[in-house]
Amino acid sequence: MTYHNCALVIGQGRSGTNWLLDLLDLSPRTHCRNEPNELANSPFSALPTPTLQQPYGDSFTQAWEQAVTTAAAQMGYRDRIAANPKVYLRWLVARLGGAYLLQGQRRRQVAALLNPALRQEQWLAPSWLVNQQQLQQAYPIFKLNQAPGWATWVLKYRPQSTVIHIVRHPGGFLNSWQNRYVSERDAARVRRANCDRLKQIAAADAYWAERMGDIDAMSLDESELWYWCYANETVHRAGQGRANYCLVIYEKLAQDPVATMARIYEACHLPWTKTIEAKIASSATASSNIAAAWTEQLTAAQVQLVNDILAGSSLANYWQTGKELTVCPRTRPSTAIRSTIDCSLA
Repeated sequence: MTYHNCALVIGQGRSGTNWLLDLLDLSPRTHCRNEPNELANSPFSALPTPTLQQPYGDSFTQAWEQAVTTAAAQMGYRDRIAANPKVYLRWLVARLGGAYLLQGQRRRQVAALLNPALRQEQWLAPSWLVNQQQLQQAYPIFKLNQAPGWATWVLKYRPQSTVIHIVRHPGGFLNSWQNRYVSERDAARVRRANCDRLKQIAAADAYWAERMGDIDAMSLDESELWYWCYANETVHRAGQGRANYCLVIYEKLAQDPVATMARIYEACHLPWTKTIEAKIASSATASSNIAAAWTEQLTAAQVQLVNDILAGSSLANYWQTGKELTVCPRTRPSTAIRSTIDCSLA
């Protein structure tokens, strides 16, 4: 099977993965897919779980290539369909409302009278909306949350594919997670699922089993922060020193999206234009004290928990303790891609 080049946006939910995908979608050469692994009819959903690092069998290579190739030719209900001009998009059809038929379940049900495939969660990109030949030449980007297993495999075995790893300070992550995720769900059920996930990790890795300790004694917040620690450290450790790894610190993306995204576009070999730069600049909504916001919104006990877990993390150096965000000297993107593109330190 032919190797299909792509990029992965990897991170935890509530860490800026959606925003990052939107910024990459500004390129006319990208085909951005939002969590295709969560779609029932996606080949990604049939792959072994991505939530923990594990040895994948020989059959995984072929299954991965099939999933990537299939998803790169499709669209899904989670995608931002025709949100931006694309080289493969029949833009006149899109502007006349063609893409509107694919946005929203009720409209797709009507369109499915002519194309039954639209009843599924993802479907082959329709030829009346896209030029299939040009779509094959586009750069597919897949946003995959909670997927350290797949990310580490791609880093090692697919060096021409780029893993864009976005990490948010655990305090900011926890604050957003409890407000936007836990508040809409049964907290006890979420905690049980979290603990089950950590127990799978402990069973597979003695190092993490010892480091995490008594999983059953963990609170809801602690169980989520430990997975934050495991998932992000695992991807970061696998990516260090590799040319196909791009680390993005969320707070620095918010602080200076133009400089950070210029480096990500370079890592993906995507053209950088004044139009893209202007749109990225206008997307910034964060203030200079974004890194400190969580310290005022979480409880004292939560702040202490965040500090305790971060203190033992290999990622701790990417944030300065206190209310001021560490700002490292910036340089212009080099014409050659560095051995490891660390957007957080740029």
